[in-house]
Amino acid sequence: MNRVLGAMYWAAVAARAIISLLLCANSRAQDGLPAVALPNLEMLDCAAPGVPIALAEPGPQNRGLRLRLDVFPVASAKAGYVVKVKLLNVGNHDVTIEANWRTLGDQDDVKEYLEAATGIETYPPIAPWIGGVRVANNSGPQPRLVLRPGETVPLEWQTAGRHLKNRVTDPSEVQNPEFVLPGVYAVHALLAVKIVGEARKTIVLRSNEVLVMAGGSPEVPKHSYGEFWGGESATKSGTLGLGELQKVEVGDEFLVGYAKAGQWRMRITEVRPTYSLGLLAEVNEGGQQEHRKLPFPERGAPAVLVTP
Repeated sequence: MNRVLGAMYWAAVAARAIISLLLCANSRAQDGLPAVALPNLEMLDCAAPGVPIALAEPGPQNRGLRLRLDVFPVASAKAGYVVKVKLLNVGNHDVTIEANWRTLGDQDDVKEYLEAATGIETYPPIAPWIGGVRVANNSGPQPRLVLRPGETVPLEWQTAGRHLKNRVTDPSEVQNPEFVLPGVYAVHALLAVKIVGEARKTIVLRSNEVLVMAGGSPEVPKHSYGEFWGGESATKSGTLGLGELQKVEVGDEFLVGYAKAGQWRMRITEVRPTYSLGLLAEVNEGGQQEHRKLPFPERGAPAVLVTP
């Protein structure tokens, strides 16, 4: 069954490429074409001006702006993706966008900023990056870009590996999750945009959904990130808010809590449809169990699957 589903996925990718090539050829040969409905297909760069091509719907509108995402696997590499993002002004007024680089030394143009500031959101959710970042020093002037009605800002890059970003402005705010577990993830792009003229109001744009396959598997991935529902410190037992529906199995282990404060390793002993039960042991920063007093994890603490 997995082979059949995988073959269907790659057949769909091939069909997209063939349709794109045919439409490109037609657009060069004809002065005008009727509108073509192409759900989930990217605007053809080769399409002649005036050739109306119906695009897949971008994300919802916010202050006249919308965000569109396309992701294509790199066929020549074991892992990697071509990522295309378009920022569209679908409103009736000019929109002046200002970059928000954290430090003056990072300042490139606005397009470079938008690429770096675009974050990735997935389902199943993947543990966010957590760590320290240098203090922002952006008191100087920031580059700007005026986006007129009907105009777009096209962004495109290619990655090498099971992730969709090469650069981020702030790793604690702009997430770039790694698809460690194989499967098909539902992905959205998120972008915070600072608009000049509205007291420098910042808005958030969310793109359309794109399905991204990782590791060659057409299955829904196992959930690797969840929430600790609480437990008993005396028995060192607890409940995890992931269960059989999220593909959790007996014997799975999760790190509960935060690395700097001290984590606990939770080994799953019983799985129910929507939650799991397990036993906990203290863990130090290096991942080894040790005998030292740590506060028992609180309800709501993050839990991350231990992967090979």
